Amino acid sequence: MASPPVVRIGLPVISDGHQWRVLAAAVVEPLAGDGLRILLVEDGAVTVLDGGNRRLDPPVLVVLPAAHRARIRIARGAFCYRLDLDGGPGLARMLGSDLRLWQGGAAAPWRTELIAIAQRWWRSLVDRQRVAVHLTDLLLRAQSAILAPDPAAQSLESRFQALVRDHLGSEERAPELARRLGVSRITLDRALVRSTGRTAAAWIRAERLRAAAEMLRHGGRPFANVGPSCGFADPDSFARAFRRQYGCTPRQWVVQHARHG
Repeated sequence: MASPPVVRIGLPVISDGHQWRVLAAAVVEPLAGDGLRILLVEDGAVTVLDGGNRRLDPPVLVVLPAAHRARIRIARGAFCYRLDLDGGPGLARMLGSDLRLWQGGAAAPWRTELIAIAQRWWRSLVDRQRVAVHLTDLLLRAQSAILAPDPAAQSLESRFQALVRDHLGSEERAPELARRLGVSRITLDRALVRSTGRTAAAWIRAERLRAAAEMLRHGGRPFANVGPSCGFADPDSFARAFRRQYGCTPRQWVVQHARHG
């Protein structure tokens, strides 16, 4: 059996890099030759100008192949990291000529690593070759994840809901949970509204109150501990929120359910 052809990658070089706050909407062009332009955009939307004008919410990781017809428009107010990588024609062939996009939760596994790579490249002149090799490895791993996605991967909504349920006693709010999931608050809200009709904050509040109502109904826990166990440190705030959702105070809830067995 013939061996598969060996694809040789030239010694990768990061030819340029930049990080900036976008003060006015900007359009990023692809490179010439065999270079790849890598963008990580946070805090602002990205529009892919390729005829369909797709709009993506942050964070967005973009790998723009050389001479691609698409252009990337970045909204005002976004924060952007850009690295230009030349790995020669071998790397260009391995990654293909298609535009690669990772959005929201899909970008999260690569976001922190890419920021660290960018910062190492800016800080050090002597370590830049190693940084370029690290960036190449990241792109190849991200490409493999696209070609062979994890069947156990969960949607953003599922991961958010599991996080809330696993940490009912936490007082973390929607922005903190969004950061833990590697997405913006806006992206999280849109995903939740699409699937549940509620914003992230509304879903958190409703789920914590639902858990509190179950604890009160089944008993076995001191009354004063129920609110803090479900993220409500202040008893008055807990009582007000509970009344808004269930039309009665927590104590009235206990009495009603005790009466009905």
